[in-house]
Amino acid sequence: MAHDYITFDCEGKVMSQLPGMGDKVKVTFTISGTYWKKGQRYFNKLRAIKIETLEYAPKSKQPAPVRQDDVSFLDANQPDDPLDLPF
Repeated sequence: MAHDYITFDCEGKVMSQLPGMGDKVKVTFTISGTYWKKGQRYFNKLRAIKIETLEYAPKSKQPAPVRQDDVSFLDANQPDDPLDLPF
């Protein structure tokens, strides 16, 4: 089963609004993009400008285990040459 993972750039005052793991949130954000001519690719950027917690996750005494399928997308989405990116 394929997953689509969306990431938001968070900086400045938004960092103080970051939720806890598992919290349900509403994110207000801007969308921008860049065209990289050398690689002929488009890169999208979602920048969080406000994060509101709608519902807090139940607190657990033990951290949730990290399953391999939860993080396997990190390996699958790596660029061919990480040093050749425009940013």
